[in-house]
Amino acid sequence: MSGPSPKRAEAFWKHWARFAAPGNLSAEALESAYDEGARLLRRYDEALGLEVQDGASGNPGLLITAFGNPDHRASIGDLMAAKPDIPGLEVVAFRPAHKEDFEFEIEGYAFDTTQMWFGMLGDDDDPAFLGLDMYFRKEQLAPDDVLITAAGLAAQTLMGEVAFMEKVGLLRLGDRNADPTEFVPLVMLKKFAHD
Repeated sequence: MSGPSPKRAEAFWKHWARFAAPGNLSAEALESAYDEGARLLRRYDEALGLEVQDGASGNPGLLITAFGNPDHRASIGDLMAAKPDIPGLEVVAFRPAHKEDFEFEIEGYAFDTTQMWFGMLGDDDDPAFLGLDMYFRKEQLAPDDVLITAAGLAAQTLMGEVAFMEKVGLLRLGDRNADPTEFVPLVMLKKFAHD
């Protein structure tokens, strides 16, 4: 049975410590260690994801994400608490806020946050509830499952994953026949980011 356990967390960190040995830490080394590292992370918690990226200091690093799912927030917290000191390896838990427009690709479909919009949904019974209807140009021909993945990734990236988990109670696709420019530009989600 797969699930978070201290032994699985230890196996994950030991794997990365081997590749972060002095003189061995490079983007290429991390990329070559990625497949096994991602497998070990999924063994720890199958809902988590891993990305190799540039760290804040310019050194290569890792991003561990729950893809905005608050049910797995504690799992990342426990994993990070088990992290030993690995000199030179920067590890970021949860996708940080990126407060500018950006472009990305999912399953061969290109997305640009300047071409994405949102409408806010509320709940009269819960004033803290925030729901988002996401809109794309009609020319965006990606299937709905790819669009919802893109919408989630873009919202998490602009807000920061923790703010997304804390504030967004519903994310769905808006009417594909609506004029998306009648809604709020997606980059405005940055106002919901943690400082």
